[in-house]
Order: sequence, then structure tokens, then C-alpha cells
Amino acid sequence: MACGLANRMFQYCFYLYLLQKGYNAKVDFYTYATLAHEDVKWNDIFPQASFDTASPWLVRRLGGGGSLMSRILRRYLPSLTHTVEMPGAFDAYIPQGDGDKYILGVFQNAEIVESLDIKDLQMRFKFAPINNERNERILEKLSNEQSVAIHVRKGADYQSRVWYQNTCSMDYYRKAVDLFQEKLDNPCFYVFTDNAEGKRTFSRL
Repeated sequence: MACGLANRMFQYCFYLYLLQKGYNAKVDFYTYATLAHEDVKWNDIFPQASFDTASPWLVRRLGGGGSLMSRILRRYLPSLTHTVEMPGAFDAYIPQGDGDKYILGVFQNAEIVESLDIKDLQMRFKFAPINNERNERILEKLSNEQSVAIHVRKGADYQSRVWYQNTCSMDYYRKAVDLFQEKLDNPCFYVFTDNAEGKRTFSRL
């Protein structure tokens, strides 16, 4: 589990999917964040979304993890590892073959999520109680309006990384905004992005 909160939620769903299929799945939870949004306090955010953690020894044995040696082996000598990397952001499948495997990916696959028990998932993804005045005010505001969240990743690194390629176009977002304006009386849009220029673009939609 790595990257920001949304990616980790998809990765967690893939973990639950493996458990559902009878696999003895464990999680390698990345704690060495390089970007601010990757510093995720998972158990503080979702205290009921527990998981079994893979031991450092097991991660190293399979060639996983974020160490320099593991990354070099995966890139140049993959046959010496037991790793399987999903080819794209939306791919999520169970690798063939026997033995333990270290699976890398973001697993943004709707079918995987929809295959899970929705009530169990809602319980696991239940936020910790709000305990400060600022968040209480925001929650009250959101509860009294027709709130719509737009989460868009269109920063400078967008096309340079395989995970961000072939994701939603600007036209997709325009159609989505039009749809919500058609379905709701007075929608209030909240844009979450790592790209300030993109945020200004959405303010003009």
C-alpha cells in the first residue's frame, strides 16, 4: 500500500479481494513518504480497516519493498525476484503459479471493489469521530448542501508515469459536471487536485 489515501483504499480493496478468494494475503505498508499526500495516517483515518502486515524478511525474500537493492533487482533482474507488477492503473488480477508473490499496483478496478461485501467495506472505511471545531463546521456545511467532489490529477508528472496514463480526459469531467448540474438543484463542487492551474481550469467549467 503506497501513494495517497485514495490509492491505498483501492489497494486495500485488492487485499480484501485476495482474502475473499482464500489467499493468505499480507500488506507491505509503505511508510517512507516522498510527497506530502503520501504521508497517510491510515489507522487514524480508518481505525477499523485493519490488515496483516508482511514481515520485512518476507518482503526482502520476494524482492519487494522500496529499498534501492529491491528496485534494482525488479528493474534489471526480475527473474531473481518473486514480484508481479500490474501493467496499468486499472489492472487487478491474481497472478498464476505456485508460491508466494509480491504484487505491485494501484488496482483501481471497479469490479474488484464491487465484488466485496458493501456493508463490510462501509464499516472498514468509516472515518474516526470528528474531534475538532473546524471539521465539525465543514461537516455541517457539507450536510446542508448538495456537495459534489471532483478529484483530478493532472500535474506535470501526469503523462510521464504509467499509472496516470489513459485516465479521464477533460471532456469526461465536463460531462460529469453537466450531469450533476442536470440531476441536482444547486450542486456545490469541491475540487481536490495537486495542480493549481487545473483547479483554475475547473473553476471555469
